[in-house]
Amino acid sequence: MDAIPAEVPQPAVGPDAEVTVPVWLAGGIDTRPVFDALEAWTVIDGTAGHVIVEHPARGVRVGFLPERPDGYDPDALWEITAYADPGDTRPMWKTTFGDHTPAEAIIAFIVAVTAPAGVLRHPDELPRHSRR
Repeated sequence: MDAIPAEVPQPAVGPDAEVTVPVWLAGGIDTRPVFDALEAWTVIDGTAGHVIVEHPARGVRVGFLPERPDGYDPDALWEITAYADPGDTRPMWKTTFGDHTPAEAIIAFIVAVTAPAGVLRHPDELPRHSRR
């Protein structure tokens, strides 16, 4: 498996589980679904209580930052960063999610930004560094 599944994985729940609708009201209590979705990604840093993984082909990194190391947004539990090419050190953009963001929303965002089909745009609308 070299990409996040198109369907958001659902955690196993017991008979007493309650369904929260809409999903954005569910909160960010359970991080397991995100880690399950990132299982095939490459761990590039797992020190100081945080984990950063990189998609093997898409130039996207996901950081789980419970310790909030220096240089990171103090309110961010998750940081998703995109690079023009895998292995780049200078990001094109990044976004963060706090500890109250539902895992399902984080997974849906990751699925969208790593979609192999990409997006259709006129070359003039693309950022300079993404023009080939």
